[in-house]
Amino acid sequence: MTSQVGDPKELTAEIHKALELCKEENIWEAIECLKVIPITEEASKGEKICAIENAILHTYGPQRFVRALETSEKNLNQLQSLYQACKLPASSTPETLRAHISEIGVYSFLDYFLPNSRSLLRSICEALGLPEREAAEDMVKSIADEIMLGGSENFLTALQTSTLEKFAADLGINPTSSVSHEKLVDNLMVKIFELEPYDAFQKLLHGESEDEGKPPDTTPKKRKRDDDFNGEKGSAKKPKGKGKYVCPPLENIKKGTTAEQLRDLYNVTDLQEWCKQHDLPPNGKKSLVIRNILHFLETGEKPKSAKKGKKGGKRTTL
Repeated sequence: MTSQVGDPKELTAEIHKALELCKEENIWEAIECLKVIPITEEASKGEKICAIENAILHTYGPQRFVRALETSEKNLNQLQSLYQACKLPASSTPETLRAHISEIGVYSFLDYFLPNSRSLLRSICEALGLPEREAAEDMVKSIADEIMLGGSENFLTALQTSTLEKFAADLGINPTSSVSHEKLVDNLMVKIFELEPYDAFQKLLHGESEDEGKPPDTTPKKRKRDDDFNGEKGSAKKPKGKGKYVCPPLENIKKGTTAEQLRDLYNVTDLQEWCKQHDLPPNGKKSLVIRNILHFLETGEKPKSAKKGKKGGKRTTL
């Protein structure tokens, strides 16, 4: 099925790029460890990578998504509404829903809710801990992104510690002694997706300084993309009713501006507006927009649009 709002290949672009940097024998070791990805060792590296992407979007992601809805306070109403929207029998179970999402794909599943199910999209965002967006299409993309992130984390968590250590080495993560399995997963998620580590997010949310000396909490927690930040240090997106963060003037973005300043002080929509004003491509995740801006500020060169089909191994349909 073709989605109205998103391309699965774009959804998994970061994990694809990261796996391309990993040794093929380590990728195969991961596939062998899980024993749920239908591909043989004779397949090319690109085909193995695509098989992992498929597993993230069609197996691990839907599992994590449905589990989050099950544990939500409004789980019964949400699930029944989802069954109805998907034209599933009223007697359906969460496993029925998970199998349905796995079969048709994340974006095709979320297309059910466009354009007339904003209230259901809002409740799903709430269950997943996502900020509410104005446009239904933006909520769909946020939910799809969260399903991909959750699926990626579940995929990594299912691997053996020794395999995670090899992936970390392939991606240039400095090895440290006595790192737990959970910390390795966290390090890989931060590296691959440029996520804000959870402890730093909590400090921003509660207005705490970085040097208060509190011992870190090493338990696994929900991670947040840098796209979820909407303010300067000491200020995260404010809940409803507490005022809206106003970014500094866009004119402040000039040569010498750092990636951290762009990330912490501006919404992705602000940065996209700056790109439009300077005839730069505005599309893509916040990390890509920031890279384009910094390249332009440093060199005066406008980035060329990426050409499809040049990403290493041939990718099959996700």
